[in-house]
Parts: sequence; structure tokens; C-alpha cells
Amino acid sequence: LRTAMLRQEFVDELVKERTLKEEFMSVFEEENKILSDLKATEAELETLSGDDPDKMQEVLDRMQELQQKAEDKDVYILESRVKKTMDLMGFQEDETDDLVASFSGGWKMRIGLGKVLLREPNVLLLDEPTNHLDLESVEWLEAFLREQN
Repeated sequence: LRTAMLRQEFVDELVKERTLKEEFMSVFEEENKILSDLKATEAELETLSGDDPDKMQEVLDRMQELQQKAEDKDVYILESRVKKTMDLMGFQEDETDDLVASFSGGWKMRIGLGKVLLREPNVLLLDEPTNHLDLESVEWLEAFLREQN
């Protein structure tokens, strides 16, 4: 059973300097670490010469292990999951690179809800989700939650 909660103060957790896509991708901390480690290992491999075959084998083994972890965690489909969630939340494709700070409170609520949904919970807890929302955002949230049933 996977539970997720959208806290009333979730806006404080958003990093306003990130782009919309970066904010959604931030949900995947472990997966992002694997990708980062994989890139670093690839860069290390590029710098190696053939003079030290043991070191090269060590780096290749580490790379293979990281690639297996990446496949196990489905890291190569994260961007498509984020895109699908952004679409579900009502964001346009041209907003992907917009800063989180540029969105209104209602749209920030959608960012928070989208981040929670990316965790694929079985149970979703919402702590006063309509606080500080305009009427349009409240109506959107109500309709969205009805459609999820």
C-alpha cells in the first residue's frame, strides 16, 4: 500500500527557481541519482586510457551495475511519465521550461498534486487542498478528483 499526501503548505516545498519539468522530475530523487552516477561513470570511462585494464574493468562493472539499477527503476521512462502527468494536470507543452515562480497559486496546487501522483499512490490524502485557491482552480480540482474514481 502506497500512500501520498498533499500537505496544506506544499507550496513552501516547491523550488521556485526550477522549471516546471525540473520540479516534476525532482520527485525521482533515487532515480536522478542513478542517472547522475551513470553520467559520471561514462565520463570517467572516456578519460581512461588502455594502460590500466583493471581500472577500466572496474569502471565497466560499475557502469553495468548502474545500468541494471536504471532499468530496474524504469529511469528511462521518467520523462514520459512527467509529460503525461503535466498533460493530466492541464499544463501546456510550451510551459515545460517556465519557472515554478511564474505560476499562480492554483497552478502551483496542480504542480503539487502532479508531484504526489507521480509517486503512484494507492491512497491520496489531501490536507485542505482548496485553501487559497480561486474558484476556477477549486472547480478543476473537484472535477479532476471525480474523474479519478
